[in-house]
Amino acid sequence: MATAPPMARLPTGRRYPLLTADREGSWRGGFSFVQMADTQFGLSSTVKRNQYLRWLAKIFTCGLYIPPVLRDRTDSGYTLQAVDRKEIDFMRRAVRCINELDPAPAFVCVCGDLVNAYPNKGEQEAALQEEQVAAFCEVASEIDPSIPLVCMCGNHDVGDRPNARTIDLYKRRFGDDYFSFWVGGVKFIVINSQLYKNALDCEPLAIAQDVWLDAELEAEETKRARHVVVMSHIPPFIVEADEPSVYFNFEASKRADLLERMARAGVSLWLCGHFHENAGGVARVPVGERGEERELEVVVTGAVGANITRKPGLKLLDYISLGGMDSLLLDSESSGFRIVDVTEGGVRHEWHSIAELEARHGIELAPGEVPAKTSNPISEGGAGAKASNRAADAS
Repeated sequence: MATAPPMARLPTGRRYPLLTADREGSWRGGFSFVQMADTQFGLSSTVKRNQYLRWLAKIFTCGLYIPPVLRDRTDSGYTLQAVDRKEIDFMRRAVRCINELDPAPAFVCVCGDLVNAYPNKGEQEAALQEEQVAAFCEVASEIDPSIPLVCMCGNHDVGDRPNARTIDLYKRRFGDDYFSFWVGGVKFIVINSQLYKNALDCEPLAIAQDVWLDAELEAEETKRARHVVVMSHIPPFIVEADEPSVYFNFEASKRADLLERMARAGVSLWLCGHFHENAGGVARVPVGERGEERELEVVVTGAVGANITRKPGLKLLDYISLGGMDSLLLDSESSGFRIVDVTEGGVRHEWHSIAELEARHGIELAPGEVPAKTSNPISEGGAGAKASNRAADAS
């Protein structure tokens, strides 16, 4: 079995060691942290290997669903091995950028889908996941050891339909699948979103998480937090709080329930991944008998690895659905991470591409790494579009 990522600590007992309310529960001034999502080693080669399915699906669904086909603006001729290596290189390049940030981030989080292979689709797939986890762990070890790394599970990490065995496997590698931690007076709550998406094979585990979540939201210490931030892989919604239920978001009634509970407890920000493109929006959630509304911002962060491009001019339902996908884009102008700045008055965040950060910090590519071109042929529907623009386009 692949070893757990070589970070200083693993979450256990639903807590992250040293990042506790006793040690970190008081406000000490502003700080920043890094949010990554969907490193997903192995995604691009899987899509590239199965390109022929695109044409079969187009024929048998009359064009209603066409799986994404790898699109790379630097070189479309990469072998499967080279594409796998490029995804690993992108995380390594992101790590080098993180290590150059000044001031250093208080922590780095990866919002799920650390790898692409599933743990519950046969022995060959499970063995492949083990290899991909080992690669992830190797690159993760290059993060400055003074910066804690916080990982959370995505659907690929525990399975689209997880069970006790797949979740236990994840926990042996990365620690608890849901937990909370504190940094500088701010409380962070990490949830296993797959338990809200599909818990048919692990209903007791889903119930246990939901009970735990209520306890965390209602705790007295939560009321004293300067801010409360939730993190998960799957977002409650992509663009609008009342959008239809699709693969990429939560079922509508589950979403409404979670948003209401979190807004009532003072959660102001929910950071996610899964969509492989920057998106998000603000939910205005009624709380209390008098209809008072509280705002809860949902931020959907693009991938460190391959991002998904979508067809231009789509209506909202098509844009957020699987059928709206056009291709995968794997290059350093579209891949990147989000820097989140926490102040006493609020939380701000900004997406940065790997290419931008390398240029800013004067980071040179290592031998064998491919530079990105400066032109972007995707003028609409491209990965990395600002959420506000995307929301307007999708409406």
